[in-house]
Amino acid sequence: MTARQVKAKHFAGLGFFMLTGLIMTSYGTYWMLLTKQFLAKAEFTNGIVVDLKRAPGSGAFFSPVFRFKDANGTERVVAEDVASDSSPFCIGQTVPIAFPPGDPLKARIQAFGTLWFFPVLISGMGVLFSLVSGIGLDRVIFGGARYTPWVT
Repeated sequence: MTARQVKAKHFAGLGFFMLTGLIMTSYGTYWMLLTKQFLAKAEFTNGIVVDLKRAPGSGAFFSPVFRFKDANGTERVVAEDVASDSSPFCIGQTVPIAFPPGDPLKARIQAFGTLWFFPVLISGMGVLFSLVSGIGLDRVIFGGARYTPWVT
């Protein structure tokens, strides 16, 4: 394989990682904007964790089930979408709740782990992928000081 072919392979691989990083960053940012919009329009109350439900198809992942009263005073019981192997919530714990007006069954616990963890994780990984591949592409395209293609 010639040095040019190796350089082309490196360029293609790094370009793929750059594209993946940009897609991840875009998706994570979009998810954060949806969460921000959810919170801007939400109604707020407090609820009590009444159970830790085993997530379907998993042996050791649990999601908190909480009870709260909506704006009409109707008592609701909702399971959080986010499950983990060690729940940060305890049965009987009072938790802040946010829910869309008129749709209390879409209620969410107001905590970093339930609202923001995954959007921030996906965005952060996307930024990291983009930065690392950007540095690599700089070296491939502009012949950075340390770039020497391995040729057999």
